[in-house]
Amino acid sequence: MDIVKLTQNLEKVIEKYSIDTSKVIDLSLEKSEKLAKRIAEINDENRLLKIGIIGRVKAGKSSLLNALFFDGEDILPKAATPMTAALTVLRYDTAPKAEIEFYDEDDLETIKTSASEYDKKFKDEYEKAFKNLQDIAQKKGQLIDKKDIEERAQRSAKRVLDENKTLCAYKEQQVMLENSNLSFSSLKESSQISADTMAELKEKLKDYVGADGKFTAWTKSVILYINNENLKNVEIIDTPGVNDPIVSREERTKEFLKGCDVVLIVSSAGQFMSNSDMDLLERISTKDGIREILVVASQTDNQLYGSEKEKSRGDFDLALQNIKTTLNSQKNTNLTNFSNSLNSFEKSVFNINEMLKSDLILTSSASYEIIKKFDNQAVWDENLKVVWANLNKHYGDYFSNKESALLNLDKLNGVKAIKSKFDGVKIKKDEILKQRKAEFEEVWHKNIKAFQNELIKVQENKIEKIKSTDINELNEKIKNMQTIKDKAISNADMAYESLIEEFGFNTKNRLFKQMDKFFNATEEKMDSSEGSRSYEVQVKRNWFIDLFSKKYETRYETTVRAGAVSSALNKFCNELSNMTELEYEKNIMDFKKSLTSKILEAIRFDSSVDEILDLDIIKLAIINIVKKVEFPTIEKEELPKNLRKSGELTGYSADRFLEEARDFVYDLQSSAKEKIKNAIGALTRDLKSQNIGKNIFAKYDEDINELKSNIENTKRSIEKFNQIIMELKNVDNA
Repeated sequence: MDIVKLTQNLEKVIEKYSIDTSKVIDLSLEKSEKLAKRIAEINDENRLLKIGIIGRVKAGKSSLLNALFFDGEDILPKAATPMTAALTVLRYDTAPKAEIEFYDEDDLETIKTSASEYDKKFKDEYEKAFKNLQDIAQKKGQLIDKKDIEERAQRSAKRVLDENKTLCAYKEQQVMLENSNLSFSSLKESSQISADTMAELKEKLKDYVGADGKFTAWTKSVILYINNENLKNVEIIDTPGVNDPIVSREERTKEFLKGCDVVLIVSSAGQFMSNSDMDLLERISTKDGIREILVVASQTDNQLYGSEKEKSRGDFDLALQNIKTTLNSQKNTNLTNFSNSLNSFEKSVFNINEMLKSDLILTSSASYEIIKKFDNQAVWDENLKVVWANLNKHYGDYFSNKESALLNLDKLNGVKAIKSKFDGVKIKKDEILKQRKAEFEEVWHKNIKAFQNELIKVQENKIEKIKSTDINELNEKIKNMQTIKDKAISNADMAYESLIEEFGFNTKNRLFKQMDKFFNATEEKMDSSEGSRSYEVQVKRNWFIDLFSKKYETRYETTVRAGAVSSALNKFCNELSNMTELEYEKNIMDFKKSLTSKILEAIRFDSSVDEILDLDIIKLAIINIVKKVEFPTIEKEELPKNLRKSGELTGYSADRFLEEARDFVYDLQSSAKEKIKNAIGALTRDLKSQNIGKNIFAKYDEDINELKSNIENTKRSIEKFNQIIMELKNVDNA
């Protein structure tokens, strides 16, 4: 039977007879609404294939996706500049619309602070350069042209600051925000866009992603809903073409990519797998779930000429194969060199092996667009005309007639090869999710049946208790209990208090010891993320000596892959939180196990107690009271915004970033210990407030009086419990 229906049937019986489910120890029944929601989530994941795409600006990402999903139509918005590039997510809906996410107040504060830091550094570099140029002019006895020196000093300061891409990006973003003449409070009503047609939606989007768009400077991400059949089973994540220096925007991109089933790395065949592409690998540095990584060489049609044509002697198929072989070798060499440049810690967060194994796919969006518009050349743009003319000029025999031309354009565009990969991933994903759903339902079916059987057993035990208990003996026990009750409550409270103190002390000590071990290797890991690179500067002596020999001095500056360090620190925080949580929960479980036996031992202060009290009811009362205690969680550690960076940092920025990272790790240990102290302190205070002895005997009185009432109405009670048993057994057939 369907597990949701089975749960609903059980819930009806429980509600009908007001069954006390607390007597079912170590088992619980998930609410039917929650089960239904979880199954719906699995089914929804089974329906969607999530595709992420990364690549540099102008690598042809949008054109490729337009070819793959929109028959070459220009659907995806193209960024005007790297800084206006927004994360774009495409989903299916019956009517075209868009949801815009703007920068929030925290983002704006970070941008403003970083832009101010840029201004300060620029001023410092300008003043240094100005003084240096003045000194040189004075030494040479030259007339000082203040305006000329100011301009040269500004250019010098800009050259220095240009090396700090992060600060430059924040400065540029701040200028764009100021020039927009908008305020944060005015954005809310502009976050939803509706339109009657896709053309109308594209026109409205210009305000959000266009070069001169009213809201472009404020746009963080765009979710487009399009009425296109090709999107019905797909979600597309088209990422900005830079390793975004705007922290929150880059984090949003990485978060979306985590859930992808397929990731396309798109690199222009003319500058294939360059250093800029390597920087983008930080976005897929961790492996989350099922994933296929496809490396795609775009704009391949531009590589068919010159030396490649000579090498293949005009053989189009051989030329394509040679290009693929060359680029594949280039891919593997660059990835291997990149991997070799990493330290062991960074290698653990980059997924190089998957990309080395990945088959290279050659693509040409232009050739796909030519196929779609083959019979209507009047609508071709200049780029399509140039591509077609070159193909005919250099490989005329392969494009001399329509049939041959379409066949070879199809080989060149690579769309079928990519779609075939998508289909393969979809099949694998469907199989795994189908298995996951089956396993989920199987596990929960067992849990529900176990809960059902335990409820039946509780009713059977009640019948057995009614039949085996003499009413006179029970009345005598109730009377005698009053003589031992006060001492039993006092003993239970003392044992409980002692146990809590022991629990708090031991838990704190154990967690602190585990944490100290965990932090031992931290400094070494941090140091391994740091490197240095050398560069030569010319040392000026005098113009005459420099004519014959120039002296150079080697200097060094710190370098750090910020994304790798951020990933490592984030992973470190998660591992620390997980370790703390596991140890904390283990101590709680040990506490719960010892609690019942210790309190039971305290209550049984002499042999007569066993004859007076029903120890099974006492035991159940203790367990149910402890079950109601809220055990607070220990607050998780979070990576601060200033350490969520990507790309390579050098010089001052690298030194500062590493210093902040070390300070964070240093402070993290004391911060984590303080959170542990707070959680354990709150828990022990809550536990001490329970009045355990009084509550145990209040529950005991309640259960004993229920038993007495059932015995006094034996026939009716047994009939009632038999009726409950029958209905519980029949929930499968209801």
